[in-house]
Amino acid sequence: MLGDIQIIELLDETQDALLDAERRLFSLSKDWLSLFPLSTALYAIYDSGVLVYIGETGNIRKRMSDLTRTVNHSFRRSLGYRLFGYRATSRTKFKPVDEMALNVYFEKNITIGFLELSFGRLEVEEYIVDKFQDQLMNKKTKRI
Repeated sequence: MLGDIQIIELLDETQDALLDAERRLFSLSKDWLSLFPLSTALYAIYDSGVLVYIGETGNIRKRMSDLTRTVNHSFRRSLGYRLFGYRATSRTKFKPVDEMALNVYFEKNITIGFLELSFGRLEVEEYIVDKFQDQLMNKKTKRI
């Protein structure tokens, strides 16, 4: 059985592997999605090189596809709110002109790194979000 110190060391090693992972510039092209495997993963989103979001998913390729649709990803909604000053929801989009501007912003500024991880994704995500909560756009709620 792992002790507390060993668990923290493992969490830190996994965090470092994620933050050191190769970053891919966001693109709306379908070819871009092929850069991501159909596997479980942690992912880190950077805005102009600054870490702004940590997520976990059961399918990294599908989750990256979700980034193209405002109703499907909270990061896209949060970034849009920061840029445009009004909210979209999981049921609504931004104005069409703002959706286009958001796409342009993503393609110029957003990069994503990921780490395939099949076990403990939620725990590692929560650990990293807690450590970087002051700079992340993640919601501050804990999952149960």
